[in-house]
Amino acid sequence: MSRFRHVRPVAAFALTAAAAACTLSACESTPPVAANDPVTIADPRLSVLDAVGQSLLRFQAPVVVDRPGQPLQVQVPVTNVSGRDTYYADYRFIFFDADGLQLEPVQGWEFLNFDPGQSRRMIGAAVHPTARSWRLEVRRAR
Repeated sequence: MSRFRHVRPVAAFALTAAAAACTLSACESTPPVAANDPVTIADPRLSVLDAVGQSLLRFQAPVVVDRPGQPLQVQVPVTNVSGRDTYYADYRFIFFDADGLQLEPVQGWEFLNFDPGQSRRMIGAAVHPTARSWRLEVRRAR
């Protein structure tokens, strides 16, 4: 038994040294984010209307096609970051003219489900070629 009496202090020292090294090195830094990783973007055009969706959905930069004389087209990549919960979404795009006035008719709510970890695109197109801006509203499906 006497030959093992130094094992505990040596093991405790090794664990303490490893923890200190981790704290002082790269263990603190966050890994770089790839261009296609889901992130939360602070974009006032994106509006999630329920708390569950706010916690589960992450948005990437919108893809907007705005060609003269053609209706505005928008696609927003969205990812469910949950590892276990499916999110059932309703979404709609609202389009505005150059003066910021809402264009009619407003798109109806579209249904889209997101399995855990799944990425999909929310897609909208303006009815009028006068559309110059947009807003996306997302809510839990009803």
